[in-house]
Amino acid sequence: MEITKSQAVRIFEELGFATADGWSISQLQNRISNLPDICEDVDTKTLDIKLQPLIQSALNKIKDGKEVKVVADTQTEQKEKSEPVKKKKEKVVKEKTVKAKKEKKEKKEGTRVKRGTGVIATIIECLSKPVTREDILKVLVTKFPDRNKNGMETTVKCAVPSYLQTKMGLKILQKDNRYKIASADKKK
Repeated sequence: MEITKSQAVRIFEELGFATADGWSISQLQNRISNLPDICEDVDTKTLDIKLQPLIQSALNKIKDGKEVKVVADTQTEQKEKSEPVKKKKEKVVKEKTVKAKKEKKEKKEGTRVKRGTGVIATIIECLSKPVTREDILKVLVTKFPDRNKNGMETTVKCAVPSYLQTKMGLKILQKDNRYKIASADKKK
């Protein structure tokens, strides 16, 4: 049995595969051979009346062990059918893109959920007076008991003083393994 590419596409679109019009003949052929598995949970009587005989015939051939081959449409049929589909598809994609951008912008503009003070902010708070890295770690372990101690230790080692100076632009003073944020009002 042979069915045209457009028939195969219509079958799969009816079965709920919205992207079937973009499938190649070989992809359609693979899917047609799996049609019994695909239609297993579908009541074919609820599908388009025009497609029911074609689907049923294809299912019977496959179940009997015969091949159902997908062949190319004639060139004129293919051009006539593919042009409107392409325009419609481009329009849908464009609408989806615009909608996604709008949603992303709305999320940025004020729907952000406020979270509590984080690890880095807590480290900065600790540096208001001279403290060692171990002291900072003790504060973090008590403030964030659900977090991994080794991970926070690594964060402290990386953040104090290099990350805070290079990425955050803070001036960190060090004396005898104690670190402190330099006050803005002090001039040296």
